[in-house]
Amino acid sequence: MTLLQSGGGRFRYQAFVSFVVASKLKYLKGKLKVWNKEIFEDIKVKKHELLDLIKSLDLKEESFGLSSEELKQRSEAKADWAKVFVLEEIS
Repeated sequence: MTLLQSGGGRFRYQAFVSFVVASKLKYLKGKLKVWNKEIFEDIKVKKHELLDLIKSLDLKEESFGLSSEELKQRSEAKADWAKVFVLEEIS
């Protein structure tokens, strides 16, 4: 028995394992793409909603002033926008 004959079974086994791992990674990649699209598109929408809220509160402040509740709301919206901005940069 030569070296090639004795090692041939091991090569086929390693090739099969490599195929299985590659197939699983391909499947995982597809799932991650879907998840990424769902999560980060939601982030873009959230970012625009927060910007619209901040802009409307800024305009209201210029015209009429803001109540303490509205000031708190704007402050929270700015903090949330900063978090969403960082998440968007990561994606």
